Amino acid sequence: AYQTYLRIQGYIQPYEICKEFSRGYNPTLSQIHNFINTLKIKDQDKQYLLNLKPETYLGYAESLAQKSIQHFNQIK
Repeated sequence: AYQTYLRIQGYIQPYEICKEFSRGYNPTLSQIHNFINTLKIKDQDKQYLLNLKPETYLGYAESLAQKSIQHFNQIK
C-alpha cells in the first residue's frame, strides 16, 4: 500500500525505498511510522500513509470484487 500510494503521487523509486527499509525483517507499526516520518514527502502524504492500517486497507479489492460480480451477473 505504501509504495503504491507513493508511486501514484509521483515519488521516485517507491518500491526500492520500501524494500530497503523492510528487507530482512518484519517491521512493527511503530517502526513503519518512524520510517514514514523520515521520508522527504509532503506532510499530507505522510498523514495519509500514517493512517493506513492492514485492517482497513483494501486497495482495489472492493472495486475488483464488484466488477467480478457484475460480470458474473451478465453472463449467467
